[in-house]
Amino acid sequence: MKTRKVKVLQALLTVSLAAVLLLSFAACGKKKKPAPTDATTEPTLITEATESTDATTAPTQAPTEETTESTEPTCEHPNAKMVVDKEPTCRIQGSQHMECEDCEYVGPAEVIEKIDHISSDWILEKEATCLEQGNQYIECTMCKTRQANIPIPKTGHTPGEWILDKQATNTEPGKTHQECDICKEVLATAEIPTTGTSGLAFKQNLDGQTYTVTGIGTCKDTVIYIPGAYEGGAVTAIGEKAFAGCAKVEKIILPNSVTEIGDRAFYDSGIQEFTIPASVKKIGTQIFFQADKLDTVYYNSDYANQTAPVFGATWIRKVVFDGKKVPAYVCQGASGLSEVVIGKTVTEIGNNAFEDCTNLGTVTIPDSVSAIGEASFAGCSALSTVTIPDSVTRINKRAFAGCTSLYTVTIPASMTNIGEEAFSQCKKLQTIDFQGKQTQWDKITKGANWDYMISNYAVNTKG
Repeated sequence: MKTRKVKVLQALLTVSLAAVLLLSFAACGKKKKPAPTDATTEPTLITEATESTDATTAPTQAPTEETTESTEPTCEHPNAKMVVDKEPTCRIQGSQHMECEDCEYVGPAEVIEKIDHISSDWILEKEATCLEQGNQYIECTMCKTRQANIPIPKTGHTPGEWILDKQATNTEPGKTHQECDICKEVLATAEIPTTGTSGLAFKQNLDGQTYTVTGIGTCKDTVIYIPGAYEGGAVTAIGEKAFAGCAKVEKIILPNSVTEIGDRAFYDSGIQEFTIPASVKKIGTQIFFQADKLDTVYYNSDYANQTAPVFGATWIRKVVFDGKKVPAYVCQGASGLSEVVIGKTVTEIGNNAFEDCTNLGTVTIPDSVSAIGEASFAGCSALSTVTIPDSVTRINKRAFAGCTSLYTVTIPASMTNIGEEAFSQCKKLQTIDFQGKQTQWDKITKGANWDYMISNYAVNTKG
């Protein structure tokens, strides 16, 4: 009997424990697994004997664990925010996703489109100088792609002070130059006028800035250097009859500032040699009239509008031409002229240039002249031989008419025209040496009476 009571109490204790556990689950409202317990701590009852219990008194089976969880309300993600996983650039896309702070929801990844280039300020790539352009550009600050490019104009030279290269003297001009302060390139050069011979007489020109030499003044020198400047103004002219009657003056040197020589400037002077510089653009008549000692003149001027003789009525012996053209009439009537040298720069011999130079026996024509002007050598009765260079294509009207001593003429194959009366009255002409073939000679256009009053001459050709 005692044993049965113990078994009944044991069964009741077991049922009570199960009930407590069920009540705990219900109160929590959530599905939880019971915490595991150690086998050694589970409450046990000590019995005196083990006997099978009656069916009526056997403890009931413990209730089974619930299999369904309690239902919670769905989260609307009111505090969701976007989280950037990868920032986009101007070259690649980025990505982002949504996260909920309440329920720890993580959304799917979304694409963030590429952004536009971000332009920088202008970047100087190369400084401009006075010789070279510079350069500047704009680039994307992210990918460094160049977006615009603009050249920077040259800065231009910065002129410095004039630098003296050579001091002027009374006989020779000095030299000076100006250069860029930055790159030192020479920007300009200038000639310093000769100080010249002292004692000469001057007058101021109408422009109030330049001067003309009017006479020898108190000068006693036999060689005179005309100064390039006087009282701060350029000397630009030799006046009419400025040195007329100066029998002791043997040589006069003009500076490059002189552009004009007046009528009879050296009339009846003792001048023996003279150079007409390239700067001279106007020459008066008979500038060497009765200057009987004049031997050689170097004619460097490009003045081509001469309409009256420069050396007429003189006994000049030789003229050397180095300009672009032998001016018309320049030596007309210079009966004492015996020698002419035509320089390599000359391309044309003007009309009547040496007409009636009755003592002219030697003429050197370079291979640069293309035409011989009308009546250029007409009446040169002392001229015996003429060689025309290959560059000449035209001999104009009466070019050698009346050259009564002309014996031989050499004509190049380049010739296309021989003007009328070109060799008329060349009574002693025996031979024309043509440097081309007979067919070429026949094709040359020949003016009327080009060989008037020439008898028994022969034309020699190359076949």
